[in-house]
Amino acid sequence: MTMNAVVGGFARHRVRILILVSLTLTLAAFFYSHTIPSSISSVISVPATRPEFSTGKIPQSNTNDIPDPNDKEISEPNSEKIPEPDSVETPDSEPKTKPSPPHRFPSPKKKPTVPKENFPRAAAAKSPDDLPSIARFYKAQGNTKTFTPLFIGFTRNWNMLQQCLVSYLAAGWPADMIYIVDNSGTMDSNKLNLLTPANPFYINQERLEKIFKVNVLTTPTLFTFSQLQNFFLYTAIEKQWAHYFWSHMDTLILADEDADQFVPFYQHIVESVQNVPKKWALIFFHYDRLALVNTATYKLLGGWDPQIAYYGSDCDFNARVQMSGYALTDYYAGHILDVRTLLPDLEILYRQEKETCPETATATTRYKEGDCRFQALKAIVLEMDKLKSDSVGIRNTWQTQQRGGQGEPFYRDPRGFEIALKRTSDLGSSLYDLKWGHHGCNLAEERSVKPMDAWRVYPDWEDPPPADAQDPELAEWR
Repeated sequence: MTMNAVVGGFARHRVRILILVSLTLTLAAFFYSHTIPSSISSVISVPATRPEFSTGKIPQSNTNDIPDPNDKEISEPNSEKIPEPDSVETPDSEPKTKPSPPHRFPSPKKKPTVPKENFPRAAAAKSPDDLPSIARFYKAQGNTKTFTPLFIGFTRNWNMLQQCLVSYLAAGWPADMIYIVDNSGTMDSNKLNLLTPANPFYINQERLEKIFKVNVLTTPTLFTFSQLQNFFLYTAIEKQWAHYFWSHMDTLILADEDADQFVPFYQHIVESVQNVPKKWALIFFHYDRLALVNTATYKLLGGWDPQIAYYGSDCDFNARVQMSGYALTDYYAGHILDVRTLLPDLEILYRQEKETCPETATATTRYKEGDCRFQALKAIVLEMDKLKSDSVGIRNTWQTQQRGGQGEPFYRDPRGFEIALKRTSDLGSSLYDLKWGHHGCNLAEERSVKPMDAWRVYPDWEDPPPADAQDPELAEWR
């Protein structure tokens, strides 16, 4: 076959293909126009001219169909104004209005004040050597290498913490055995010195570490009381401590120099560790103003219940200790006081020498050099303890004395913080009652329950339930 014959055949086929395509398009157009409803076809428009895409020009359409933005009748239909932003209606919602301003409480009239320094000598100190020395007769005798790590938790009021710490140091507790736990919830703000003394969450970490030479730990966030107790336990587990002490920060220590046979306060502490019973969980020193903890037993008991945040948490844990067959014992080591006020100068806590108290001395004797200092100090701190124990509703006012810190890292409104703490505390007390079906702290003595009875007993303050009674809130778990 010649080349001309091939080309001629191809041309004849091309003509036939074009004819078939043309007929197909004609039939499709006819079918389309007779099957689409008029309501739809009326909105479909076909360009009058073919778009000139090959030239790069914008396709042209009928300009008569494009609304003129300058046409008043189009831009402002029905001659109505566009709604203002404070009254906008949408198809799916009610009319929206501007938010109304809140009714705020009056601002405090008094400006936040900076607490007065209660240990001027420490404030002026450049090194630990500038602090008063520990009295020789306050130091423990014999085996002083006994391990006695002590946690003191802090949240608010630096001066109160400093008073507690100095009383332990002056009583002979080794500084390197004391761990201040910064539970202010301000992360590294105290470490970086970003808070001011008027801020309730301020502590002077530089003084703690460089002058007092104690250890400082920081919690990763603000813990409740129960969570802080579990943090103590966690730290002891991580450090592989068999035991540890913990103390409230509103505690004040004073050795009992009036005892028939004087024993230094810290000597009592050492002996309490050396003479723990074979089976024990914790040992109290004037209830839990100071406590010695068995790490292994606390782990076995499951630690503190974090859902009972503050008040009631000790009742819950101590009851579980007793239910598990451990005794709660109290060890006497000296005066361990619960206070809400401050000594004007903490230097008086450092005893220098034994003094003879004249018979004419009274409880009002002020502490001065050579003025029966111990008896005067004892009278004052005992009065401080009594003042707090007799206070109804104002026991913890020391926690709310500082109201500054606005604009500083992790600032919290002091009033709101206190309100939230009380509400959380009340809720925890209610949860304790529901957990054990009992009001009051003497659970182990007043009701025969076991640890596995938690959340499974009917409240004893209600009428005896029928045999098949169930708590509707917990019925699905039965």
